[in-house]
Amino acid sequence: MSPKGFLALALATIVSVGLAAYAVANRDVPVAQTRLDRPFLPELAGRVADVARITVRTAAGSMTARRTEEGWVLEEKGDYPVDLDKVRALVLGLAQMRLIEAKTRDPERLSRLELEPVDAEDAKSREVILAATDGTVLADVVIGKRKFSLYGPGKSGSYVRLADANQAWLADRALDVPEEALDWFDRTILSLPRKDVAEVILRPGTPEELRIERTGADNDAFALAEVPEGRKVEESKPPMLAGTLGNITMLDVVTAAEKPLPEDAAIARFIAFDGLEIETRVAVFGEGEDAEYWVAFTAREGRPRERPAADNGDAPAGETEKAAEQPETPLAERVAALQKRLENRVFKVSPYLAKRLMWKLEDLLQKPPSAS
Repeated sequence: MSPKGFLALALATIVSVGLAAYAVANRDVPVAQTRLDRPFLPELAGRVADVARITVRTAAGSMTARRTEEGWVLEEKGDYPVDLDKVRALVLGLAQMRLIEAKTRDPERLSRLELEPVDAEDAKSREVILAATDGTVLADVVIGKRKFSLYGPGKSGSYVRLADANQAWLADRALDVPEEALDWFDRTILSLPRKDVAEVILRPGTPEELRIERTGADNDAFALAEVPEGRKVEESKPPMLAGTLGNITMLDVVTAAEKPLPEDAAIARFIAFDGLEIETRVAVFGEGEDAEYWVAFTAREGRPRERPAADNGDAPAGETEKAAEQPETPLAERVAALQKRLENRVFKVSPYLAKRLMWKLEDLLQKPPSAS
């Protein structure tokens, strides 16, 4: 190669290298791309048991879960019990999180990874603060967007940073950070399967009292105790009512002081074969599409009822085997556990379930034939 050609090639190489260096310097990641594998919060692993408060801050506000002698509770919802599995997943997830790759440290670019300060306009970041009983901060981090398919389908990572640092990182796992109060809870208020219900009594805010009775071992064997002469019951309604508390979930929860129910609230009492009694009081706030249905629940210990035998004289299929596999918790303990969550609280529930608890006699009967 001639000297002239060599110089031309060298010049082209220098220009190419310079352009490449400029491109790398202006990416969202630092020049050094060495793959990491180091803990994000190395000191937290040894202090997981010391975590006593978890505060989550978002653009919408903040929430604090606190550890008590009886378990974790959420302060903003009248100390309603928090799902321990969600606490465990968040704390252990942070303690076990490992950094995979360094990303941008430019404050202007953090929003691309949803790692901007939580008080910034339109922020999507989540700040998580773990603290000990004495207030010592054990971790203060910002969790950003997910990195999907980090290790292939089904395995995601997330972008993170320390709250007091701008350096962003790609971490080896995604965390489910609660962003609203209900995210902390098991949304199931209680579960009283229809197969366990012996009787339902309705007092819908009127002088009448309606009684729905179990008439056989079949799961749908329920009937209205007293039917007006010349009228017929809508056959699907009694078993439908009996199954209302089978898996009733909350849309919100507040203290009874925050949402007092009127004295004439509709009352329904569900009586189980084992003696468990659940009383509901329902009220409607608002009208039309804006109407909200709020329910107060009370658990009591009553007298056991005899469960009707199936046609062959045996217990309903599966009942004996299930009882043998899972010893029943004493009724007094179950009532106490329920009351711990239910007492002095009011729950917002779906209208279609709440309306059943307010049924009047006409709601259970077929429409009378039209007058000729």
